Amino acid sequence: MRPGTSALLFCLLTATGSLADLASSAQGNWARYEVTGLPGALPSLSHLVVSLPPTQRADDPSRFWVQVEAFAGPRRCFALAMQVGSLDFLYPGGGAVEVFRYVLFPAAGEGLEFVSATTGQALLPPCGFFTHLLPRAVAVADPDMPFFATGTWAGRTLRRVARGNRASLLPVGQARRLVLDPEVLVGTSRSVRDTNTGRLYQPGDEPADTAPDYTYVPLGPADYRALIGAGMNLFDVPPEHLPWVIEEPVFFLLRDGLERLPELLYRSNYLGTVQFMDEPAIRAMAFERLARDFTSPSAAAELVLELTRGRYLGDGVYGAGNLNRRLHAAGLELGPQPLLQTDFPVWETVPGAAWYELEAGAGGWLLEARFRPTWFAGLVQRELGVHFPADAESCIRYHCAFATGAARRFGAPWGISIYGQMETEAAARVFPLAYDLGARYFWFWTSDRAHHVPFGEQLELTRAFRDYARAHPRPRLPASRTGPAEVAVALPWGYLCDHYELKAYPAYDTTFTVGRMWWSSAMEMTDTNAVGVPYRQVLAAAAAQAAQLLAQGTLFDFVFLRPDESASGYRRVVRIQEDGQVLQQGEP
Repeated sequence: MRPGTSALLFCLLTATGSLADLASSAQGNWARYEVTGLPGALPSLSHLVVSLPPTQRADDPSRFWVQVEAFAGPRRCFALAMQVGSLDFLYPGGGAVEVFRYVLFPAAGEGLEFVSATTGQALLPPCGFFTHLLPRAVAVADPDMPFFATGTWAGRTLRRVARGNRASLLPVGQARRLVLDPEVLVGTSRSVRDTNTGRLYQPGDEPADTAPDYTYVPLGPADYRALIGAGMNLFDVPPEHLPWVIEEPVFFLLRDGLERLPELLYRSNYLGTVQFMDEPAIRAMAFERLARDFTSPSAAAELVLELTRGRYLGDGVYGAGNLNRRLHAAGLELGPQPLLQTDFPVWETVPGAAWYELEAGAGGWLLEARFRPTWFAGLVQRELGVHFPADAESCIRYHCAFATGAARRFGAPWGISIYGQMETEAAARVFPLAYDLGARYFWFWTSDRAHHVPFGEQLELTRAFRDYARAHPRPRLPASRTGPAEVAVALPWGYLCDHYELKAYPAYDTTFTVGRMWWSSAMEMTDTNAVGVPYRQVLAAAAAQAAQLLAQGTLFDFVFLRPDESASGYRRVVRIQEDGQVLQQGEP
């Protein structure tokens, strides 16, 4: 019995037999259901047919096929076939079950079998598949299970109007296999490209907003073929680009035109409407200046938690409820409970904010990386008095440590992106290094002057990364999606420890000439914290420990702990106290 099965269902099955027995005895049978309720709402279906075709000779006898066919009058709108080992999902108290094969038959075109490159088994639609998209019984004690008399589907009422015993398996053997890798997502931020006129700006350039930009044109079919051929597998597309990705072994996001595709949510490569949440921390710090007068790091961190949580749980452009709102606006009604898209990251420029944004409950985290290793090493030396290695690998590992520490603690995926300002050597190495550390997202920013990564470089870097990944297959990762780390460098909760605190950024605020914590006027690097120690001294202690670990080749995470919190799973924890002292915990 699977954990999702209710206690009432367990008692029922104790008396009437197992779900496997029910499935076995029902094979070959079907039932037709009239769909009623929600007049005028999409999808406007008239009836469903649910069937359990006979097990094929080559199939495992403990697994069986379940099919759902959706009709509008005589026209079949779509159908799906699943090979499962349990029928729990058909019961009111049931939930997700293991699915071994999943095949979708759209209204037009060939059948598509969605396969996970990670597991080799079925890849299921990511948004509300078991909660919203499958039919289920109303009554647990329905004696006709698994072909219940009354049920629900997508907020509508199902009433059984016919049943029979000659169900046949849909042509699953003829379906085209789409093998997709949900653990390595390589993509861009826009559905446009530059016109291949070469770089306008070199790494490190900071042009004014009035400076010339690249000329951008929409991606065309040949561009998508080139990007997919290079190894990209994630695209945010407008409706007119959909035919070029919808049946390819890639993931896509789509915001508009949802009403024209009633089977869209059943496609395992459709991720939803939100690609990312944009920069909660830097927006609070720079654009909205919400922390300008804060006097403690923890107060600023709490603000970022609140902002991130509110946006993530909302239905705005960066919210988990955005998909549901857009479906509703398109006329699609899927029941009283909102259909949420929860699997998307924060895309953030402040490295140290990873901890707070994932603690807020975000679905993932991705760093806007503009690595300039020599510049960063010089900044740390000048502002903190710490000799820091100037090579590309040290710079990359230092910044990835913020992401891996947060991802490990909060069990979320993380990733890295390349911006046009990144130096060439770092750009060539950042994806492979992040991949070895367990990253999931590998993205490019593709607009906005110096931020833009030219189209040719996107192709070149993607090909090189895919070649590296093929030559270095990584094992299946645990839920935290991080590689091993031996040491945690722990800072006080609320602190940051990256370049945004170490220098002034006059492009955002001309009133400050030195670095400051959370860009607050009361927390400049020379100001003292709650225990009378300059913020600079605390960050210097952390940077010195990180530099030493990098020189030793020791993998480490950055973590941010409240006084009563601890970090587990590490051989050693190096705790930076708020008074600047360093406390070593664990093995030397």
